[in-house]
Amino acid sequence: MSNSGREIDAKHMQNALSSTEYTEEHLNFLKNRPLSKETLEVWKIGFCPLQWRYKGFPYIRGRIITPIFDIYDNIISFAGRKLETLEEQAYNIFTEEFGPSKGSDIFRTWDRSKWINEPYDKHKHLYGLNINKENILKTGYAIIVEGNFSVVTLWDNDVKNVVATCGTSLNIIQVCLLRRYTKNLVILTDGDEAGQKAADRYKFLLNDYSEDINILKITMPDGYDPEDYVRKFGGTRIKYTINQAIENNLKETHLSVIPNEFIKIS
Repeated sequence: MSNSGREIDAKHMQNALSSTEYTEEHLNFLKNRPLSKETLEVWKIGFCPLQWRYKGFPYIRGRIITPIFDIYDNIISFAGRKLETLEEQAYNIFTEEFGPSKGSDIFRTWDRSKWINEPYDKHKHLYGLNINKENILKTGYAIIVEGNFSVVTLWDNDVKNVVATCGTSLNIIQVCLLRRYTKNLVILTDGDEAGQKAADRYKFLLNDYSEDINILKITMPDGYDPEDYVRKFGGTRIKYTINQAIENNLKETHLSVIPNEFIKIS
């Protein structure tokens, strides 16, 4: 599909986000994850109704949509977050449209993944870099998270130098993209075992990178991911913690849930 075609589709999905023509479940989803009008517009957040016969890729139907951009602002894919409350309706629509056998297969694929995207080369892109690259230059560092909505939610809370890997580990191509704007990388990682292992993989990769790169690992409190944390505590605490860690030449620290305890220097 041409980029102009994707832009048209993105506009239709943006319009559908504020419509109740097909369902109100997408509005209920956003009530629990409120985003400003500016954020919705900048990131072109949309909704793809189940009833739309989207061109050849039915799996993003019934989902909140975040377009995937390349560094030049071209839309190269659409990613969608499943609305669990539409599961029964999705099964009925897919089996009616595609027949019982194929429709059931499509539904199982749709139902299996919370997030799904149209195929694209994930290894060559970082979600959010097109929008946040100027702020990465301005602040002097880039924050790396996992997941589109973490980037959008942090941006909505005035943390605007964030990028995300989307279902893939950070790789040298992505590091080279970031290196155009900064040599300082902050890995914002979940506190569970999986999050720590992912951060350690990143550090191993970056330590082997030939260019001079500074790495700061910041661990989330137990039970929080970046999206949850910033919704509860705001973006100021994250920025303060990072800035204090950089000033004190730390390689690793944590975010706190204790009031007024922004950082532990050790």
